[in-house]
Amino acid sequence: MSKRSLRAQGFMLGHDAYWLRRLAYVGARYGSTQFVRTGSVAIGAFFSGILPRYRSVIRANLRRIYGPRSVWQENRDVTKTFVDYACCLTESLGFERMNPKDIVYKLVGRASLDTVLAQTAGFIVATAHVGAWDSAAIHLHQVTGRAVLIVMTRESDPAARNFHDSIRQRQGVEIAHVGQNAFEGLRLLKHLRKGGIIAVQLDRLPESSRSLEVLLFKQKFEIPRGPFQLASLASVPILPVFCARIGHFEYEIHVNSPIVVDRRASVDQLSSAAQEAMAALEVFLKTYPTQWFHFGNIDSGVGVT
Repeated sequence: MSKRSLRAQGFMLGHDAYWLRRLAYVGARYGSTQFVRTGSVAIGAFFSGILPRYRSVIRANLRRIYGPRSVWQENRDVTKTFVDYACCLTESLGFERMNPKDIVYKLVGRASLDTVLAQTAGFIVATAHVGAWDSAAIHLHQVTGRAVLIVMTRESDPAARNFHDSIRQRQGVEIAHVGQNAFEGLRLLKHLRKGGIIAVQLDRLPESSRSLEVLLFKQKFEIPRGPFQLASLASVPILPVFCARIGHFEYEIHVNSPIVVDRRASVDQLSSAAQEAMAALEVFLKTYPTQWFHFGNIDSGVGVT
């Protein structure tokens, strides 16, 4: 792999990438509207051309959804995935440039959200690295008035991680990084018992985490067991929520029916709940296949934020 490709891969993964993340923030936050609209498209297409290993991962993801297709169709959608990712990342970094009134949200499945809001305890939002997932967390905080805690694995570069976290936190959400010790779950349990919302991405399996094996488009797929065990322990529902970017700072949030996990659920019961969440993800991915940013199986399994 060329040095340029290695540097580009480092940017995608967030490894030692604080200054690149900050440069992207400056462009997204202070650049012209035209730059934000068209520049991210050009940047996404550029990275698509110099990251062959990522293209292979994305092609495998698309084949999971569609099965084999023509070379032209696959290459088109692989490039579009890069472009969609660049647009979502740009808007995530540049969220503060917008008047909140100018950001458009369409909430699909409001009744399911109202169902879980009717109880005083919190609930767990099960999402994935799809579309503008962090924008959805911000909107949930705005429309519910409840504290939202996003659970994430740690990026390898602490400076880049802290920088991006600070942007999200200024929009009213909190971040919890997990994967180091068992006591991290106590903070999450306390947050739920106070009525808070926890958001977790199911398509990223932290190192040393226990997993559940599910089927995603009839193929085996491992997801973290922790969110389902937490739901069982706290006696709270799991709400599958996925956010699609449908235009410039315009989003469609899909809220699915809540999943109830029995208290002290068995592994089989946890697996059944996990499979139900995957069924909801499948429906979303069939509609927005190029907005699945599951790049985590490159090298060590650490992927983009």
